[in-house]
Amino acid sequence: MYPLAPHTLPLDWETITNVDVENYLYTVGDRWSWYGGSIDGSTTSTVSTASAAYRFQGICDPSVTTTTDKKYYAGCSSANNDVDTGGVVAPTSMSSIIYGYSKQIYPLLKPLYV
Repeated sequence: MYPLAPHTLPLDWETITNVDVENYLYTVGDRWSWYGGSIDGSTTSTVSTASAAYRFQGICDPSVTTTTDKKYYAGCSSANNDVDTGGVVAPTSMSSIIYGYSKQIYPLLKPLYV
């Protein structure tokens, strides 16, 4: 049974938002403002409780090309998101090892968070 072999963790920009002003109390409670959401709905957040996400420095969505978009990252390419190398900003060979362990422990952490 061990090691667990769950699905691939999404990168932070690949998560699908499933928390909004109507269900935030149930999913993230008082932490809604931590993610940039407001109770009156004037600002929303891109938080998701459906899955964990993997992050490292310089990770970005290569499809965002508008400089005013808050997800824009100058010079973003697929190399920025390479888990095996740790990206281009701060490359490290440990990234793929950490990613592998993250995939294994995230099912255990989700019940503790929500």
